[in-house]
Amino acid sequence: MLLESVMAGSSLRCHWKSLAVGPAARSSHSVSALGSQIFVFGGEDKPRNAFDASLHRFGLSGVWNQLAPAPTGALLGHGAAALNGRLFAFGGRTGGPNDFGGAGASGETANLAIFDSKAEAWVLNSVSEPWPEPRSFHAMSAADGKVYMFGGCGAKGRLNDLWELDAVSGHWRCLHGGGAGAPAPRGGASLVTGPDRLVLIFGFDGTQRGDLAIFDLRKQSWEVLPQEAQRGQVPSPRSVFCAAELRCPALPPTALVFGGEQVASDLGHEGAGKFTDDLFALDTASLEWSKLEPGPGPCPRGWTGMACPDGEARAVLFGGLDDANTRLGDAWELVFESRSSL
Repeated sequence: MLLESVMAGSSLRCHWKSLAVGPAARSSHSVSALGSQIFVFGGEDKPRNAFDASLHRFGLSGVWNQLAPAPTGALLGHGAAALNGRLFAFGGRTGGPNDFGGAGASGETANLAIFDSKAEAWVLNSVSEPWPEPRSFHAMSAADGKVYMFGGCGAKGRLNDLWELDAVSGHWRCLHGGGAGAPAPRGGASLVTGPDRLVLIFGFDGTQRGDLAIFDLRKQSWEVLPQEAQRGQVPSPRSVFCAAELRCPALPPTALVFGGEQVASDLGHEGAGKFTDDLFALDTASLEWSKLEPGPGPCPRGWTGMACPDGEARAVLFGGLDDANTRLGDAWELVFESRSSL
């Protein structure tokens, strides 16, 4: 059944569709789109165990394929962003707990691996100065030839620095070092792009966050919007949700937010918190929220991933962790329709 939602003045309908079972069940992985293809990388099959170095591809044929392993080896909690046919994967953990003691027991890394979808090959980028410190569960996005990265969990604590990678030269630039004027340090957030801006969505800093933070790329400064200052049908505070940018000419520029953890587990990363299965859309121009009602679909989950193929009115979600602390291997497609355009 298709249930109608209204967003940005345009009448939209969307529904979930179950897809072919994908690679092994996992959480703390990434899901990215290059063209019309979906790529799944990394993750854990049990708490803090990075287990799969291979890249997995889902194409228009509806078949999953296993591709070459990344030169970084198996990772969990890495960041990923897709740009111009290439997948950029930074950082992540090789495994183990992180008590922020700085000893590196969790295997926090700072490698940058790039997968070229045309050559179907990985390249490990060389380290140059400046270079972001090792981290995991950070947020990444890409647009206009740049890859952006915010925060995450470092060896000595949560971070709130913001970095820009020039996708052509391969050089990093720190846009904001964190501290005063920046959003609170956090992991499990999402970063999306808007007109001349970056938008940081929610996350976890010891509590579930419900704020938006907007970085003006022209002024090089942050503005933080607490939950009560946001407009529309605002989601509840959460972290480790999945977010994807819908860039389709027939639909408004939109960030989709699905699921996530609303209450953290008393067992930390060993357990499962309270998850949700709601779906929201954030208009990245007006910064107004809408709740979407797509009907039956994925169960409540967190530590999951979702991506939107370029120029298409759909998104693909894979895997995650459910309320029973079970890793998931199901795949779903969210299909949008527009009365006026589709």
